[in-house]
Amino acid sequence: MFGLAAIPSVIQTIGFLFMPDTPRWLVARGRLDKARAVLHRIHGTSVDVDQEIANINNSIQQSAENRKLPCRLGIKVIVFVKVRIIPDYKRIYGALHKPVLFFVFKTLSQ
Repeated sequence: MFGLAAIPSVIQTIGFLFMPDTPRWLVARGRLDKARAVLHRIHGTSVDVDQEIANINNSIQQSAENRKLPCRLGIKVIVFVKVRIIPDYKRIYGALHKPVLFFVFKTLSQ
């Protein structure tokens, strides 16, 4: 039964081996020649590859400008709340309500 469930994941893993890197990732890493080759492979000759690479560069620059302090601060706040505040709340809530629930169930069972 487990073997049947593993078949789709094995097929997907094999497919990942033949999948090219995205042009955006290649341009961000400075591998413009590989990005051109991937774009030619995807679009053929129907798209101006140099214009597409310029658009990708502009997109990368805009996303880099948007990743400033407020975003990082927001992520830090979310992580702090998930890691520190919520577990503390669950501990306090459980400590206060478990004795009440035990008392109620004990009284109802009599």
